[in-house]
Amino acid sequence: MKPTGEIILSDVSDVTCGVPQGSVLGPLLFLIYVNDLQNVSPLFRTITFADDTNLFAVGPNLDTLCTSVNVELGLLKNWFDCNRLCLNISKTCFQLYTSKMNYMEPCLLINNVEIKREPSVKFLGVIVDEQLSFKAHIEYVAKKVALGIGFMYRSRDILNKKQLKLLYNTIVLPHLSYSSLVWGINFPTHLKRLLLLQKRAARVILGLGYTESVLHRFPELGLNPLCELTNLRCMIMIYKIKRGLAPPQLAHLLEWRIVNPEEYAIRNRGPLMVPFAYTRARQNTFRVFGAKLFNRLSGVSELTIQTSISIFKKEVRRLLGNNFQ
Repeated sequence: MKPTGEIILSDVSDVTCGVPQGSVLGPLLFLIYVNDLQNVSPLFRTITFADDTNLFAVGPNLDTLCTSVNVELGLLKNWFDCNRLCLNISKTCFQLYTSKMNYMEPCLLINNVEIKREPSVKFLGVIVDEQLSFKAHIEYVAKKVALGIGFMYRSRDILNKKQLKLLYNTIVLPHLSYSSLVWGINFPTHLKRLLLLQKRAARVILGLGYTESVLHRFPELGLNPLCELTNLRCMIMIYKIKRGLAPPQLAHLLEWRIVNPEEYAIRNRGPLMVPFAYTRARQNTFRVFGAKLFNRLSGVSELTIQTSISIFKKEVRRLLGNNFQ
């Protein structure tokens, strides 16, 4: 046993590589260090967030895709070795996105170690499943929202209505809003549970019983049902893309119709071109859903993107509240 208060020091050694943990400059230095990772393979499309790296590859069939990916993973492993980085294979997994039925189980290897296949993974706070249905993420959000409502319920005797509304905006609304353009444009049956939880939260704020109707009192509280919340964020994103306030990588998602004064007016024709979607899943994407929503709102009112964003939000809220409840 060492005497109490004695200072214990480890052996001194030289640090030849690495990034100091907890430093402000460390993340920037690390990003610069791994910046050429995307140049390793012409097949992979790389998305990197700090030390979280995601690789995407496409192929005409599963067999060809697996063969190509395994070759490129070998190049990736060589890059890690040359840059003196360690790849944690136990935390490395893959997903397969396809609309076809495959009876062959894909096998991907790194350094002769097989990578496990995961039906759902968390990517920047969003749980992505192989079917892109986002059911797992909606379930995750529902659990978080239910915990927040439980805290509100236990606080209802010591907080007034205004304070409970503030508590809702603090611990419930962020879960419903985060990346809702990705998972919130979904089938109504998938989102039904979240709407029921929103109703429960409104009953807690208003002090109503479990069976009392509350949806018509949402405007009184200034609450938006999840569908209207997603619609509002969708319209704001369209505004930002059109005005150049959004990342330029999103510009291709919208195609504006060229105005021709000699063209006959056709019903349901709006300012945005609506891409053809032959499946319901493709209809539940921002590119299709957003264009339809903007055209529909533009058909009801003279909605213009040339105004300030505050006026645009106010007009969209009015249209959503009056016409699309």
